[in-house]
Amino acid sequence: MSKIKVKTTGSRTNIPNSLIDSWKSVLITQGKFPKGTNKGEHKPDFLVKILARSLKRELAELWGSFTQSRKRLTENSLTGKKEAMTYLLGFHLANIARYIHTIEHTNKYWDLPLLIKKQKKINIIDLGCGSGALAQSNLWFVLSSGAKAKNITIKLVDKSNHLLNAATAGLDEISKDVKISCHKGDLTTLHIDKYTNDDQDTLTIINLGYIWNELCKNKKASATILRLIEYFNTKQTPCIIIVLEPGSQNQSRDAMGLREHLIHEGYTTLYPCPHNIACPLLEKSRDWCYREVYWTHPPIQKYIDNLMQIERTILATSSYVFANSAAKKQLSEKSIAENIIVGRPKRLNNNKNEKLSDTPSDYLLCTTRGLKKIPITKRPPHQLRGEPLKQSTKQ
Repeated sequence: MSKIKVKTTGSRTNIPNSLIDSWKSVLITQGKFPKGTNKGEHKPDFLVKILARSLKRELAELWGSFTQSRKRLTENSLTGKKEAMTYLLGFHLANIARYIHTIEHTNKYWDLPLLIKKQKKINIIDLGCGSGALAQSNLWFVLSSGAKAKNITIKLVDKSNHLLNAATAGLDEISKDVKISCHKGDLTTLHIDKYTNDDQDTLTIINLGYIWNELCKNKKASATILRLIEYFNTKQTPCIIIVLEPGSQNQSRDAMGLREHLIHEGYTTLYPCPHNIACPLLEKSRDWCYREVYWTHPPIQKYIDNLMQIERTILATSSYVFANSAAKKQLSEKSIAENIIVGRPKRLNNNKNEKLSDTPSDYLLCTTRGLKKIPITKRPPHQLRGEPLKQSTKQ
């Protein structure tokens, strides 16, 4: 696999073509197409559109489950093949964009590729892997950072055989030389001794993608995962933990609570926080921290979003990257995050006659010393949450 760099246009995040192509391939090989569809006659994009149209109702229902009733989503658990393909169609690429945005921004402050190059082996553990968006993004990133496929092991855990099959097939499209193992089952039944590692020359990457908001409500499951995380903090083997959650209030605050636990256990927050102290936003129940991802929307995903009747030019996510003490020792700090936007003034675009004094007029920023406000005296430009405040807007 050739080395690929994360590309951006301004603050826009691009998904590598290799990850888009692997996604299409899995949909085409595993999706159930309408009778009479001759796959050999059509290009991949056209076939994906056929599949998406056949699952239009299911796409709309799944979107409703995510945005209106996550309890209903948990009950359905995406265990059927149709549900797995629907999830892959509607959410896989957006989750990859969120991951790449997170890693790209972490790498602005910490030299992750250099950390990867120092390792003899890479061990990726994806807990609740879903369609494999995070595992495939992990694989792409470590390969593009110089790791050799034969030295990479990936362990996938999920309740759905169909999602495990889709995730594995996507990984195989990226590289067939990676060692992949799957565990079907609930995270309450996870035997953590199968996922531990004492090798000081092996970097372990643990993915918690859109799963902690469920785990934290299950004492047995959350205790199991925390034991695994705490195990790595007691060892001299480097470990990175990547957490992605929805950008909504409750799920974001769940992720913020996990951050509090991890820093108490001795982990360092590499991203997004410019400090490793208690989060001041947790002090008030109405506050929560999330980031906005401005991404290059692949045309085929735009087509699917139109079927779902949604618009996703900007994605929201509550994402974190943590390092245990062994990984932190090997990391080189490139720069210090400062003045990260966590609260934004209202944009006064709808009513030009509205006075500035009628609306919130401060940027709320997270700094190395905690929160601070920057007052504005003019109509502010749009800046994304989670980005450093641009100097031109400071007064």
